[in-house]
Amino acid sequence: MRQLASICLALGAGSACAAEWHVAPDGRAGGAGTLADPWDLTSALAPPEGRVEPGDTIWLHGGTYRGCYRSVLRGTSMRPIVVRAFAGERPVIDATRAGQAANNVTGLRVEVEGGWTWYWGIEITNSDTSRRVLAVPDPGGDESNRSDRRGNSIDIWAPGTRLINCVIRDTGQGPGVWSQAPDAELSGNLIANNGWQGPERRAGHAIYAQNELGGKRFDDNLCFNQFGYGIHAYGSEQAFLNNLAFTGNVVANNSFLIGGGQPIRDLLLEENCFYGAAGTVQLGYSDALNDGLVARGNRFMAGLRLRFWEGAVVSGNQLWDPVQDGQSKIVGLALAPGQVPRDYAFTGNRYVAASADGYDFYISPSPPYDILRFADWRALGLDAGSTVAATPSRRPEANEVIVRANRYESGRAHVVVYNWRRLDSVAVDLATAGFAAGDAYELRNAQDYDGDVSTGTLTSTMLEITMTGRTTARPIGFSERLYADTFPEFGTFLVRRTASGGGATGAGTSGGSTTGAPGGGTTGGDASAGSTTGSGGGSDGGGGGCGRGAGGGAIAMAAALCVCLRRRASHAR
Repeated sequence: MRQLASICLALGAGSACAAEWHVAPDGRAGGAGTLADPWDLTSALAPPEGRVEPGDTIWLHGGTYRGCYRSVLRGTSMRPIVVRAFAGERPVIDATRAGQAANNVTGLRVEVEGGWTWYWGIEITNSDTSRRVLAVPDPGGDESNRSDRRGNSIDIWAPGTRLINCVIRDTGQGPGVWSQAPDAELSGNLIANNGWQGPERRAGHAIYAQNELGGKRFDDNLCFNQFGYGIHAYGSEQAFLNNLAFTGNVVANNSFLIGGGQPIRDLLLEENCFYGAAGTVQLGYSDALNDGLVARGNRFMAGLRLRFWEGAVVSGNQLWDPVQDGQSKIVGLALAPGQVPRDYAFTGNRYVAASADGYDFYISPSPPYDILRFADWRALGLDAGSTVAATPSRRPEANEVIVRANRYESGRAHVVVYNWRRLDSVAVDLATAGFAAGDAYELRNAQDYDGDVSTGTLTSTMLEITMTGRTTARPIGFSERLYADTFPEFGTFLVRRTASGGGATGAGTSGGSTTGAPGGGTTGGDASAGSTTGSGGGSDGGGGGCGRGAGGGAIAMAAALCVCLRRRASHAR
């Protein structure tokens, strides 16, 4: 241990040692945490004090982990603990409680005494085929939280928690991210078919969020076909909705609601994509006066509803509503007492409607306001510099393809296709996501993650994606889909490089270099199996795992030895 300390000191105050541990479905509590003698998941997530330390990585090996788990792992903001799928393997937490008395339990509960831990590349599901609850209510009548409903996927109560590139499907509810978890982040996750069928309605959302202190960010999550809402940030008069940021997410066939008994403070919606007639976006719920909205660069398909806002900026968005029922409106604006329309900054938006003179806008209270044409809307001081295009279908006429590179893994991206022309296939340029000719790839349809997968090798950076003949996964326990098929008009895909054009392995495979999290400065490639991970970002390598950014030579050798000695010392405990 003295030698270990000397080497770590030689690396400088900015470096620290990190160990790597292994977990397997057949691991044991008394294991060494090595590849040959792994831990079980329960022991890994709630280890004795001092065994797993900030900066460590816990690798989850493939297979099914049945049951419900709690994590008290605690890293630091600069040196998080990383719990991650081992390269090329698929660890799945199956939270089924079939045949047991209580079903309303959570697959993974990140406890408040934990924190600054990243959960990366893990799948959480529930294989129980029973997801309809009885008509008899629980005592107290709490229909949304009754004991016989399907349990949640993951509840996050700890600060600094990140959920990265996970797959969460067929649970009672997607991630719950609560006020006790400031500075939490969800990034790159696929969240589908979560919820249950109640006696009167469907319930269960893709994401449920609240926040009081710090902030929360939700980036590039794919949310499809939930039983309840897509994203639901809501609460009573005791729940807070402060400093929430949603960027690059996809919500299909579900509504989006931010609002509750407390006022919303500082909400950002940027470059999100919505699809489906049920996908209304509602910002503001009660008579609480909200403050600080920025909505820019979004694609709102089924209408935007704003209620009681100060400091609202709505700019550079595309908005349309294909429902032709004579009642649905592209934008609805509810003014607080004493407000006038000019208090809202609408500018540079592009609308699509059946007619440029249609009554597609609404302002309340009525009187003095009512349903409005675009010209009337602009006369009230709204949408200077905005346009409206008339199409019989009330949809855009030109196709649009969006490619969003993954923030944490190189060679990984989401592809969003609005195929308004209903072509059999569309061409997608993957150059902006770092793909090159000769790269081998895997393409997954986000709506059928396991059942609709293709592979190939790129001859250029262009990839032709077929939009016909696609499939949609049905919820476990249901013989039918919850919603109409979105293809060929709309589709979202996950594309991942499996080998580079030179034959080297790509993101998520073994033998990679160390890297930090997105943050300030330049980040490297994916933190791969066999490497240590760091945090904080930056090309200088500060705050990372032992030896990160050392560059080579004696310091790099000392870094490797430091990791080795630390691992030996930890395994000897």
